[in-house]
Amino acid sequence: MGHEAFGVDLDALHTAEGGIRDAVAELTEMAGWGFGAWAAEGGGMADEVISSAAHTGHDELRAALTEFATAWEWGVRILVDDGQAAADGLADSRSVYERADEEATTAIKRALHTAFGDPMQDSGAWDEQSWSSIWQDELPTLGVRPEGQGR
Repeated sequence: MGHEAFGVDLDALHTAEGGIRDAVAELTEMAGWGFGAWAAEGGGMADEVISSAAHTGHDELRAALTEFATAWEWGVRILVDDGQAAADGLADSRSVYERADEEATTAIKRALHTAFGDPMQDSGAWDEQSWSSIWQDELPTLGVRPEGQGR
């Protein structure tokens, strides 16, 4: 098994996070008959159904609707909370990977600068340069050519 088997697709993490947040927003909008933060957590459905159940004219039906609405409201609240936690976890993971990638890139650029760069420059001189700029502008002037380029 090669190193290709391990990797993180940052765009996929971002897409998954956005999809979960969209689903939570839709669920909140669909189920949130309450107001403000309570509706954002899926609250308010029980009150709406319970007030409507009073017009059913049958005590058992009213009790069943009330029980269902209360259970539904709690279920929606749990889904919303879990969905938000999952999206937050994906965002945190993506952020950690992005920072690690940036730090590794900076370390490699600094190592290349230390080995091949101008010793009179600061070690961070290449930090903001693109890889193509380093390969095309910096290394050829030092007699270093990327593999595949002739002399």
